[in-house]
Amino acid sequence: MDIIGNVYKSFLKAGFSPKQAKALTAEVGRENNFNSKYVYGSHQDAANNKTNVGFFSWQGERGK
Repeated sequence: MDIIGNVYKSFLKAGFSPKQAKALTAEVGRENNFNSKYVYGSHQDAANNKTNVGFFSWQGERGK
């Protein structure tokens, strides 16, 4: 299964409805275009030079 399918399946497994899982999966795509190095890692935010973590690009306390 591809990364998009894995993300969607993970949201379903976490208890989200199919409609919610689709919306959250779309948000992951908006945040980082399903690039595995961002989904499973971290990168610098060009806008504020802070470290973004995970598929929602969380910073600071959320990144922990």
